[in-house]
Amino acid sequence: MGALCPAIYRPRRPKSSPLYRLVEECYDEVKGTWEERFEATYGRWRGFVDDVVFAFADCGDLNRGFARV
Repeated sequence: MGALCPAIYRPRRPKSSPLYRLVEECYDEVKGTWEERFEATYGRWRGFVDDVVFAFADCGDLNRGFARV
């Protein structure tokens, strides 16, 4: 058997994904108009949504840390 070869790290580019661009372009507008446009149907804006969106935005940013498994 040959020697084990370590995997080469290939960084993702999350900021170039369509979902990332959509969130970046629309998040502030959706949050700003939530009460008048969506609250009656979907309920009040919940604070944890901000945490999830900010965590998503930080995902893939090597300056925020990473884990190698």
